[in-house]
Amino acid sequence: SGKRRCTPIVWSESTMPPRSSSSLTSKVIMQPLADESCAEISKALTETQLHPLPVPRGAAKYVGWVEHRDLGSRMRMQLRVTCTDGQWQGEWEVAGHQRERVSICFSSDGQLVIRNQEGRHCSELRGQVCSRGKLSGAVRQDGVGGGTFSLWPMRCRSAFQQQLRTWYVALRSGPCEKLSTCGVTEGLPSECPICLECFAPGDMVSETCCPSSRHVFHRRCIQRWLESHRTCPLCRTIVHTDVQEEHGTVHEYVL
Repeated sequence: SGKRRCTPIVWSESTMPPRSSSSLTSKVIMQPLADESCAEISKALTETQLHPLPVPRGAAKYVGWVEHRDLGSRMRMQLRVTCTDGQWQGEWEVAGHQRERVSICFSSDGQLVIRNQEGRHCSELRGQVCSRGKLSGAVRQDGVGGGTFSLWPMRCRSAFQQQLRTWYVALRSGPCEKLSTCGVTEGLPSECPICLECFAPGDMVSETCCPSSRHVFHRRCIQRWLESHRTCPLCRTIVHTDVQEEHGTVHEYVL
């Protein structure tokens, strides 16, 4: 009757006191042009006449946004179109830096299909022409759906009209993430600690600001990890993904 009752304490990841806090700052490390062939088509698209896409109110240049789970957030996208030997192709630019060659075709059901032709990841934009020539539809990244995109045609005859159109698209697109770049992979680990694949040009990576050391992962690897965990996979430091957290953020780059 005079004994004190003790309640056992069971520690879990959600209740265990953290040793310290860290943050993920979302940026992108990338190498703008991965090979000479990409550089050649980029040069061709800037020095030759672009071709308007053969759709209602089609244009040779489109600007808008793209979002997907593996990208992490909405990003600005630009598409430039040309036609070579009857084949529609072009180049898209994501987040203001990363450029890739793309093929453009039409499916049997009349949908527009845009696929990248280089890089380690396969991206596909599949949609249709909406009012006033806007392209809109779904995004698949490495076979995984769930993303969306919208691209507005840039049919501007003067610099003033182009500026107005740019402001209009920015207003309709809403907030888009700005990504920093890194031209080389020097200073990075040889591989991602989660998937154990090597870092390569075109990869998006995230960096934690852990007290012991900075830890770098593929962006989509750490995002999927943090869906079911609160800590860094290497040092178990609590990681904050909200950039408003006072402890910091996760930095993301494109290789």
